Amino acid sequence: MRKLYSIALVVSSVQGIAQDVPRSPGWVVIPVREYDALRGKAFPTQAAAEQPAAHATLTRVDYDLKIDGGVASGQANLTVDVLTDGWVRVPIPQGLLVRDARLGTDLVSLVPIPGRSGQLSAVLSSRGRSVLQLDVAFTIASAGGEERLSLPVGASGVTRVVIAPAGSNDVQVTVGGGFLQESSATRWIAFGKGSEPLTFVWRKKIEERRVELPVRMRASMTQLFGLGEDSSSLAAEVELEVLQGAATEVRLAIPDAL
Repeated sequence: MRKLYSIALVVSSVQGIAQDVPRSPGWVVIPVREYDALRGKAFPTQAAAEQPAAHATLTRVDYDLKIDGGVASGQANLTVDVLTDGWVRVPIPQGLLVRDARLGTDLVSLVPIPGRSGQLSAVLSSRGRSVLQLDVAFTIASAGGEERLSLPVGASGVTRVVIAPAGSNDVQVTVGGGFLQESSATRWIAFGKGSEPLTFVWRKKIEERRVELPVRMRASMTQLFGLGEDSSSLAAEVELEVLQGAATEVRLAIPDAL
């Protein structure tokens, strides 16, 4: 028992001596990455504003065209929303034959997009909504007695087309890639859907000629005679059925003795 007590006393004395030892200031070496992480937690910075996924969007395309012979020409108005500051590139719907481009009264140059064959774009710097006016022309394809006009819509949310046809009201028109709102002798109005090209197909109406067929009919007659001493009576009922053609009137021949 005495031996165990002395050992415990020595241990506590050693612990007391270790706690009373004064500590001198020194250096701690840590990697730069850990230092930056600790400093970021100690002094958090303000989160940077999120940038929009797209710098500009093509919101709407409005066509106003007139057909003259084998060409449909007019204007295409592109409504563009620029979402960021600085210069941005706005793709033009592929397939447009542009003769002139304006933003208000200022001329706008269309430049090709690198890596996209035949794809043009307009470079804009003003943030917000603007309308890009394009003078365009399209070739009308003719085959099999019908004419066809295809208009690109690009990535626009809304596409509206107004066409002034050349000719009378004897034309039957259908629309593919959208729906036809109005079809008259003076204008066609259609709206596109999705990213499919808006296609107009029209042909002259074919007059249906009616051939008059000869009249064919069949008849049945029921007669009832009444005999008397001085006179006789006759009641007749005739039923006609027209099998072919059209009969506007029917004549019955009555014997002279009746």
